[in-house]
Amino acid sequence: MRKMAPYENRENRWQVKKRTAAVLLFFSLALLLLTWRILSLHLFPDRRLERLARTQYKAIIQGVTPRGSIYDQKGEEMAVSVPTTSLAVRPAKVASPAELIPRLSAILKRPSSELKQKILSKKKYVWIERHLSPQELVRIKTDLDPGLELVPESRRYYPNRELASQILGAVGVDGNALGGLELAYDEVLRGEDPPDHSYRDARGQRLSLPETPRASLGEAHDIGLTLNKSIQYLLEKELEKTCADSQANSCTGVVMEARTGAILAMASAPSFNANSYEKYDWSLWKNRAVTDGFEPGSIFKLILAVAALESGAVRPEERFFCENGSLRIGKHLIHDTHPHGVLTFTEILKVSSNIGAFKVGQRLGKEPFERVIRLMGFGKKTGLDFPGEDEGFIRPASAWQEIDFANISFGQGIRVTPIQFLRAIAMIASGGYDVRPHFVTKVTSATGRTIWSFENAPRRVLKEETAKVLTRMMVEVTGPHGTGVRAAIQGYPVAGKTGTAQKVKNGQYSRRDYVSSFAGFAPAENPRIAAIVIVDEPRGEIYGGEVAAPLFSRVVWEALRELGVPPEGETGPILQASLTQARLAPLTDPITERLAVQEGVPDFRGLTLREVLSLLEQVKIPAEIDGTGVVYDQEPPPGGRLEKGKVCRVFLRSEP
Repeated sequence: MRKMAPYENRENRWQVKKRTAAVLLFFSLALLLLTWRILSLHLFPDRRLERLARTQYKAIIQGVTPRGSIYDQKGEEMAVSVPTTSLAVRPAKVASPAELIPRLSAILKRPSSELKQKILSKKKYVWIERHLSPQELVRIKTDLDPGLELVPESRRYYPNRELASQILGAVGVDGNALGGLELAYDEVLRGEDPPDHSYRDARGQRLSLPETPRASLGEAHDIGLTLNKSIQYLLEKELEKTCADSQANSCTGVVMEARTGAILAMASAPSFNANSYEKYDWSLWKNRAVTDGFEPGSIFKLILAVAALESGAVRPEERFFCENGSLRIGKHLIHDTHPHGVLTFTEILKVSSNIGAFKVGQRLGKEPFERVIRLMGFGKKTGLDFPGEDEGFIRPASAWQEIDFANISFGQGIRVTPIQFLRAIAMIASGGYDVRPHFVTKVTSATGRTIWSFENAPRRVLKEETAKVLTRMMVEVTGPHGTGVRAAIQGYPVAGKTGTAQKVKNGQYSRRDYVSSFAGFAPAENPRIAAIVIVDEPRGEIYGGEVAAPLFSRVVWEALRELGVPPEGETGPILQASLTQARLAPLTDPITERLAVQEGVPDFRGLTLREVLSLLEQVKIPAEIDGTGVVYDQEPPPGGRLEKGKVCRVFLRSEP
């Protein structure tokens, strides 16, 4: 065997040393990198890894925080937040889905298939039921599965159910405002607390960490409204009655303080219960007095009268020939309901002559008329603190043809909203001042400190003499032989105007579908109340003087009583005996009417706990109360007899 040369041995040894050194260097660098990584993880935490770890032991539970309360002008609750509990599940932690699903199905009265989908979900956290009833909560607590979680929350509750629901709006299960003042003042009413950061161990059990920060990001505030709950209730009931009697599509009304713009009541019928808003069609949520425009018809003759008097173009006693009820304008023919010959300007307004109104408009001129229309706020929003206000529509006078001018003179070919028109009525009633319609009078903190209050700064827009003269002309409308005679109120002079407008259907004016209305104020010489009522598509009687005027009379009469306005002396015709007798009945509000004592056991259904206790104090009967919320059942039933030694059982629950 050949022996290796010395230089070959040296070369092999050198190669071995190089490889050994390379391996040692590699492992040394790897050890240094590992040491650096360990130290960096301890000294400089990795945000990405921190987030991954957090998902394993920390769950963010977003509950609904309490909102501020809403009160009427007397401080009575209109919307409040009540504590409630919701049920959620962590599917990975459920001990026995096969047992849990049928048990929850029986308690919650929900299909097993729906619960199975949630409980076997791949998600880490799933809501099962929001806002459990007290009975459901008790049954679930008796045997709480490790995978279930009870989450404290807050639920919006409206003690008066349907009352003012279209004004208040509603709040969803997640605390999101869905409409009305709840939406308009959402930032004020909403508490802005951070989510509940709940820490858990490896088994999903909640860890108690007292040092977890709970600092509030903001404070929920309460709001006080101009609404008068009694007047609101009366308006809603009268609108419902008129809608039913006239078979109308809808009825809308607004009652406002004539000199301040404070809205005392506003409603449309039919309405909805905000406690169970999801059961109602969205169309019933609409506050039509703000969001829906309409062709006003003859009530718009008041705006023509303002323009004519303000400019000095026409005097009340000036006479116009009304063409015996028919006038051709080009290829078009305009009519009066009844033929008239010569009428004064005051009489034109009193009997609502379309032809007379057009002739007054001709004397006035298009541009001066348009100028006053816009001066009185038409064609733009009133600035009411309510979402979704319609601005109406008025074409510029330069685009008016002669027939357009005629139509606009008696209120057709334009679109206005009820709140716009009532604002214009208030300008007349206040002696020529523009007042801003509004709902909210103040914002207060949880401790009652006033944060903000409404400040009324009326500005003069009309001459005082214009308002005075027109008021006297409007009183004639509700006097003998006027179209608004049925709007008269015994003891209170009423200034107003009737309206009956044809609706446009399929591009032309219908001979069957009308909008009937009445707008005015009382007492005429010292106005306290301004109001407008609108009946959409009545059947049978269609004229504003027959359908809307009596509705106005009943609503305003009750409102004046509620405000304690004394009669100024009898005026107008004596109304029907049945109506007079009805008005002599004591004024009632929602609670008073529902608490009326009858023979046997009273009807507690639909009342809150506080209302039940108030009634029990009146009727002096022993009772046992079960649950919280509102009454859904009772024993004995309403009108039943309570046997001696027995107690009346009243059952309440949280859901409406």
